[in-house]
Parts: sequence; structure tokens; C-alpha cells
Amino acid sequence: GLKQRAADKGIRLSNVSAYQFYPDVTWEDIKPAVDATEGLGASILVVNCFNPDEAQFVDLFARYCESAAKANIRVALEFLPYSAVRNLGDALRVVERSGAKNAGLLLDALHLDRSGATMADIAAIDPAKIVFAQLCDAKKLVGKRTDDELLQEARFARLPAGTGELPLFDFMNALPAGLEVEYEVARIELADRSPLEKAQAATQDAARFMATYEASKAKVAA
Repeated sequence: GLKQRAADKGIRLSNVSAYQFYPDVTWEDIKPAVDATEGLGASILVVNCFNPDEAQFVDLFARYCESAAKANIRVALEFLPYSAVRNLGDALRVVERSGAKNAGLLLDALHLDRSGATMADIAAIDPAKIVFAQLCDAKKLVGKRTDDELLQEARFARLPAGTGELPLFDFMNALPAGLEVEYEVARIELADRSPLEKAQAATQDAARFMATYEASKAKVAA
């Protein structure tokens, strides 16, 4: 199976993105996602919400978290500025309302910037409530964008870290020490390449950025 293939190649399966929570998504839909995540040996389930009825979503989210907790899985709510959980405040409120101790946040550098969050906002979050982070770069936001434009950017226009204008060094500095950071850049020019080639390119990009970031920290320390 997939779990064994990953193990054979020395790949750790970190997280699973399953259902996006639309109004018609039910418990019967999402329960198998918990089972599959446990079977794969992944420790995190990612959730996005497109249900405008927050009370309805919170009830289902809390049940999802309860089931995941029994399998020692954390649930990471990712806010998207084009979804029903649009910003950091929305996400924190949902996590709090759920009452789930294994629920927390996924902080995406692009979504943080596009939703208007600051590094001080990140620093103010209880570190235990941040499950992991996603790293990418982008051009500076100019003017107001529609939800569809924000969605298209997130899916197709992310830039390799260090090649755009997001304050990524500040972002990394604001994250809790030891936090898992996932590199999320789908480079459009590599769309026709194999998964292995895409992974190799992402590894090179991430390593290049991290070397630059570590050099900047050393310079400040000196």
C-alpha cells in the first residue's frame, strides 16, 4: 500500500487534506478520512471550510476532531481569504468554539498576507494551537482582489520562497521553535513534469531559501 511504499523510500507522511467542508458534506462523508489518515500513519488532518453556517460547521468540525483524537491525529484548520473561514480571527474562534484539544491552526504564508494578518498576530497565538505552517512566496498585493482571483493565485501563482515580496524571514521568526514547515509551491512551468521531478525542484528551492534564512539569522546574531 501507499504507507509501505512511502516507508520503503524513507518518506514520512505528515498530513492529509481530505474533504473541504461545504454545506452538503456530512459525517458519513468525512468519517472514512479519519480512518484512512490513521491507516497511512499520518498525524495531521487539514480542514478548510466553505460552509457559511458557522454553527453547523463547528458541530461537524468538533465531531471530526473527537474521532481524530482517538487515533492520535491533530486537526489543522486552514483559513483561506476566499472561504467561509477567511482570516486568523475566524479560525481561532472556530477552534475555540469546537472545544477540541487536538484542534489547531495551519498558517499559510500566502493566506496570512492576503487576509491582512501581521507577524505580531502570529506571535500572540498560543504556540500549542499552531499545528504546522506552509511556506511559499508571492508578489506584493496591489489593490483588492476577488475571491476567485485569490483562489487562482493560491492554486497557480505561488512563487518559490525568496523570489517574491512576502516577509518570509519575519514569518519564520514568528513561528514557534521546532514547528513543522511544509513547502507549498506548485510551479506552473513544471506542470508537465513527473511527481519526482516536482519534488526534487521543491527540495532545491526550499533548501536554497533555508540557507539564505539561516545566513540572515547568523548575520543578526553576529
